[in-house]
Amino acid sequence: MVIAKFSLAGSLKKDDLTPKYMLRVPLTVIDELIWRLKMPMPIETLEEMIREALPGADVRIEDLRGDGDHYAAHVTFDGFKSLSRVKQHQMVYKALKGKMGGELHALALHTKAPD
Repeated sequence: MVIAKFSLAGSLKKDDLTPKYMLRVPLTVIDELIWRLKMPMPIETLEEMIREALPGADVRIEDLRGDGDHYAAHVTFDGFKSLSRVKQHQMVYKALKGKMGGELHALALHTKAPD
């Protein structure tokens, strides 16, 4: 058993011993409940958010597990020229407007400038 705190906002903190909201259930059950309470982000929404923030980008999204919750994004964008991979990824994460970790659980990023 794992003692965990579950709030309506969906935050989950292992070993948080705050009496309010304490649950004694296996962590995997809590994870399942959180997943069922939130709707995964559709591929089309993910593509649209990236294309809107990076006009002219070539965006290809793969659903890695078929669950609508684990994606890989392949983004080719002129604006990535001369930028480090970290900066490229930061631009994509900024395009997601804070959805990472909420509606969007896992995203593998593959970014590059056109050849």
